[in-house]
Amino acid sequence: MPGPTAAELLELVERGAALGAGARALLLLRTAHPGIPAEVISVAPLSARDRALLGLRAALFGRAIRCREHCDACGEVLDLDLTAEALGLGEAPHAFPAAPHAFPPAPHGTLPDGTPVRALSAADAAAAEGAPDMPTARAILRSRAAPDAADGPELDAALEALDPDARVVLDLLCPACGTTATRELDVPRLVWCELEARIPRLLREVAEIARVFHWSERDILALPPARRAFYLAEARG
Repeated sequence: MPGPTAAELLELVERGAALGAGARALLLLRTAHPGIPAEVISVAPLSARDRALLGLRAALFGRAIRCREHCDACGEVLDLDLTAEALGLGEAPHAFPAAPHAFPPAPHGTLPDGTPVRALSAADAAAAEGAPDMPTARAILRSRAAPDAADGPELDAALEALDPDARVVLDLLCPACGTTATRELDVPRLVWCELEARIPRLLREVAEIARVFHWSERDILALPPARRAFYLAEARG
């Protein structure tokens, strides 16, 4: 099964423009996996969500992930070449399209005092991102994942133990001054930003082809990528 078409990607970006990163992640995965019930994707833990997003990203843009950071100490530009393996999200991202078992329900556990707790899910992240501040966001997450628990280090430790790959942390070393640092990588934001950055280029290509061949946007977007590239070359020729 191929990934989303050019027209679907364009519509996705338009539909997700006003959403937060968590809601955009759900929108992407539900659209890319129409055969998997939306509620199955929603209750998956954050690590499963991110693995599936990287699988979709690999199908669209390739497996290599290129990021840029700056050294806090000297300002040196750090160009990072990453893969899903390097991010600690398993041996490789799930193949696209992901199978239903790639979206297991978020696991459950207990705090030391026996209070039930559940790993944070994709839907939890989307629900909390509209909060006005961090304390409110944490309260929303706690109410969903551990409503009977007190907020604090024990809850944080339990959540991390239930889903160790929920946070993707990069260890950085500046080659210029030797300073070390860590950065947390927001996988939904990374994938969305890459997708969003490609839309203007896609629309420019559509405009170039339409200018020469007088075809509609719908017809041009419906072309397979290889044929669209051919007609784009002809239009520029």
